[in-house]
Amino acid sequence: MIADSSSQWNENGIHKITGTKYDELRFDIDGNNRRGFNIDGIHKITNQKWDEEDYDYRLFHKDTGINKHTRTKCADDGYDIDGYDKYGFDKDGFTKDGFNQYELDIDGYNKDGFNKDTGFNKHTQSNFGKDGYDLDGYDLNGYNKDGYNLDGYNKDTGFNKHTQSNFGKDGYDLNGYDKNGFNKNGYSQDGFGKDGFNKDGFNKNKLYKKTGKKYNDFGFDMDRLHEKTGKKYNEYGFDIDGNPEDGSVFTLG
Repeated sequence: MIADSSSQWNENGIHKITGTKYDELRFDIDGNNRRGFNIDGIHKITNQKWDEEDYDYRLFHKDTGINKHTRTKCADDGYDIDGYDKYGFDKDGFTKDGFNQYELDIDGYNKDGFNKDTGFNKHTQSNFGKDGYDLDGYDLNGYNKDGYNLDGYNKDTGFNKHTQSNFGKDGYDLNGYDKNGFNKNGYSQDGFGKDGFNKDGFNKNKLYKKTGKKYNDFGFDMDRLHEKTGKKYNEYGFDIDGNPEDGSVFTLG
């Protein structure tokens, strides 16, 4: 054998650094380890993944999957013939299906396609899965598969599972009204407050609170129509809330 001056091996096949027939990676001058396997796990005699005794380079038997050293399904490093530990995870922490112990893939998506951080679903390209529910299990209207929303109300009966009544912990029902029929702003379903007037200051008789007449101080009635124009806007083009008819926004400058 004639050694190349640039080679790490001498003419006797001895590695110049290790002083043995094997380099730092434990392969000889022909690229095989002590058992005759190359870096790709192919045996030099059988030209297969198995040696003459049907064991691979990690000493797993090709038929039984039993390791010759440990006499179990796992080698000394704790991984089986396919590279998975007794819990089913590989050295990178993923199962055969590609999910880690948190049931997330390498990109952070769970088995249903949801990203754990954003809630985005890669299958539907939205925040809802194929079944119409989001990462937390709620649909577009905010109800889960059992028909309850996040506050505990059933969408069909209005029953609240937390309080075991038709009113939530805050004292309001599914539609936002308390036991006396008023919402958090103090108005009933027909729009009138406890004092009998709506938010525009009119009572059920269509009389304005301050004047006792049909029109408010700016000439608008309960139907929000102006007395002069008969429309939702006065002669200057403003409605009862002071918004212009053309939709423009005025700011003080």
